[in-house]
Amino acid sequence: RRRRRRRRRRLCASKKKKKPKDETQFFVAPATKKNSNSRNTKVKETLAAREDKMLLCAISGEQPARPVVTPSGHVFEGSLIEKMIKETGENPITKQTLTLDELIPIKRDVSSKAIKPRATAHASIPGLLQTFHDEYDGLMLELFETRKRLSESDRELAAMAYQMDAANRTVARLVKERDEARAMVGSVAATTNGTTTTTTTNKKREGGGDADAFAKKAKNAIPQTILDVIDSTNKELMAERKKKKTRESLKTKEEIGKFTLQDPVPGHKTNTAIHSVDVLHEKGLIVTAGADGTASLFDEGLQKSSSIATGHKKCLDAKFLLGADNGGNVIATCGADNTVKVWKSGKNVATYDEHTQDVVSVASHVAGAFFVSASADASWHFHDVESASTLYQATNDDPKDKYTAIDIHPDGMFLAALTQSGAVQLWDAKSCVLQQTFSNGGKNSAKSCSFSENGYFFAVSGDEGCKIWDLRKNTVAHDFGNEKCPGVAFDKSGKYVAYCSGKTAKVYNVKGEWDIVQTFDNKSKKGNHCVQFLKDASGVVVGGGDHNLRVFQ
Repeated sequence: RRRRRRRRRRLCASKKKKKPKDETQFFVAPATKKNSNSRNTKVKETLAAREDKMLLCAISGEQPARPVVTPSGHVFEGSLIEKMIKETGENPITKQTLTLDELIPIKRDVSSKAIKPRATAHASIPGLLQTFHDEYDGLMLELFETRKRLSESDRELAAMAYQMDAANRTVARLVKERDEARAMVGSVAATTNGTTTTTTTNKKREGGGDADAFAKKAKNAIPQTILDVIDSTNKELMAERKKKKTRESLKTKEEIGKFTLQDPVPGHKTNTAIHSVDVLHEKGLIVTAGADGTASLFDEGLQKSSSIATGHKKCLDAKFLLGADNGGNVIATCGADNTVKVWKSGKNVATYDEHTQDVVSVASHVAGAFFVSASADASWHFHDVESASTLYQATNDDPKDKYTAIDIHPDGMFLAALTQSGAVQLWDAKSCVLQQTFSNGGKNSAKSCSFSENGYFFAVSGDEGCKIWDLRKNTVAHDFGNEKCPGVAFDKSGKYVAYCSGKTAKVYNVKGEWDIVQTFDNKSKKGNHCVQFLKDASGVVVGGGDHNLRVFQ
């Protein structure tokens, strides 16, 4: 018994002398109740101090594996805050603008082995099951709300579609009644004032001859006879397009890629800009509009054949009127003197002076001797060549938004007018009613346009680049970039599209990947203004800031 008592005493003495290795241990065998309370208090203080020094993410609330700090002093997990910046571009706490470059990584002491804390909910299997159950409940509730909102959206969409259909039918009926009323008023006015108009016309023409030809007063409606011609022409063109095949003489991509710059052909006075180029493909004729106020004609051999002194301060546009004469003898010009003039074999046969500011663009109608003009006074006019009259005047809703260009669809059923603000307006050529408006970009982003022969694609170019619009979907089919493009044109087959930018002209293939075919350098000190294709894409014609016409063949 004495030996056992001595062993117990020695064991107790050794336990009293032994100290714990780590003060942060939770389970320490205290000798007395007083010592136990003091040691537990020290452990809690040590843990609190470590938690104060621990970095916690402001989003997840956990210790970040790759901590970063923002200028506002908030600490985040690097991967989380980078995703937030890419999505919103702001600090999720302060809602201030934040970029990736402003994030400062926090370097931790590698020697201190900090253990990443584990969330309490994820520390055991029951906790994980509870978390999954909560996530499932939340997902089901969100799915229920989504289905509920989808059902409400379907009902609202159906109601809006019904209202839209009813409104369209009402508008169509009112437009038809308005057109019939205008036609009746126009016919009555023509019948009552026919004698006076004829007498006045004869007097003006006798006094000035062909050089002083003028336009009759504008009417408010297009006569029914012209509307019938437009309808019949549209049906014929639609039938021909379905049977139309690609010409065997059309140049291939490889052949266009071998084109080189030919000798420049002078067309206007020295250092005079060429504002527009138009090509009559069937005859191989070319007409250019120059800043010197002249319109120059070039023959099939790309040699200057004649020049027309238009009388404009600046001749801004010149186009062949194919409906009036397929031989290229009738040309319409416009300029900075607020007038539009029609020329036949070099002689002025009609002058239209209804515009109040510069007339910037003209376009020929395929149905007959009709054409349209667009002006900086925010209006476009529909003209008849045979009667030398303006049949209709349309104005933009915003009188300060000037028109920059105009073109007519190959079928002749509607036309496109570009504005200075970058808007593209599609008008019904028969009723002269604005059908649709879409934006090509900001200011001066729409300066030139061209319809593809297939009637589906529509090219618009300006200071923000060149875009190809798909008229079937009202979406951008392709965007060629942000370089300034003052001129754009499709070839007659619709297989290629070209635009000029700076001192170069680029040709792209329309089908497939919109791949580039060739880039042509005009080797001039001044930039290009306009571009056109020759017959069967046998050449590319470019007009620029100098007086020379450049041809790549």
